[in-house]
Amino acid sequence: NPGKGIARDFPEAERNYDAFTFYVMKEFSECWLLQGSYTLSWLEGNYAGLFRPETAQLDPNINSDFDLKSLTVNRYGPLPGDTRHQFKVFGAHDVELAKGHHLLPGYGLTLRSGGPTNYLASHPLYGSDEVFLLPRGSGERLPWVASIDLSLGYQVQVTDSFSLGFTVEVFNVFNFQTVTSRSQRYTNGDANP
Repeated sequence: NPGKGIARDFPEAERNYDAFTFYVMKEFSECWLLQGSYTLSWLEGNYAGLFRPETAQLDPNINSDFDLKSLTVNRYGPLPGDTRHQFKVFGAHDVELAKGHHLLPGYGLTLRSGGPTNYLASHPLYGSDEVFLLPRGSGERLPWVASIDLSLGYQVQVTDSFSLGFTVEVFNVFNFQTVTSRSQRYTNGDANP
C-alpha cells in the first residue's frame, strides 16, 4: 500500500473525480420529449486504476505504478479518461399516423472534449513508456469527439394490452471521425523525469 507501512515514503495512490452537471428535461407530453446535459469534470491523480493505459498493463492491483520510487515522479495530473466537457442532447417524438399506428423518430447528439496526453520515456529496469518526462497530462489534448445518432420506430397496437414495434437505429450518421488516442512515447531511450 503506497504511503503506508514499508512503502510510507511513496506517495499515496490518488484517483479523484469531481464534476458539475447541468441537466434539463422536458418530460414526454404532447407527444415529444427532450433531455440535455452539460458536464464539466476533472479526473486527476497518480493512479489510473486496475488497468494501466500507458503500457496496456492489465494486472489488477499489481501494475508497475508504485513498484519503484523512481516511477512515481511526475505521475500526478489528468488521468486517462479525463473528459473536461461533455454535452448530450436526446429527443423523441410520437407521431400518430392512424388509430393504433405510431411513427417514433428519435435523435441524439453527444459531444465531448478529448483526453490528455503525456510525454513518456523508457525506464532502465522497466522498459518503454514507464517514465513521465513532464508532469502527467502536459501534452496536447486530443480533439473533440462528436456523434449524431438517429432512430426510427414503427409501433402498431394489436390489442388493448399488446403492441408490436420495429426500430432502426443509425449511430454516427455523418460518420464523424477523429483521433481518440495516439502514441505518447517521446523517446525509446532511458530517461530521468
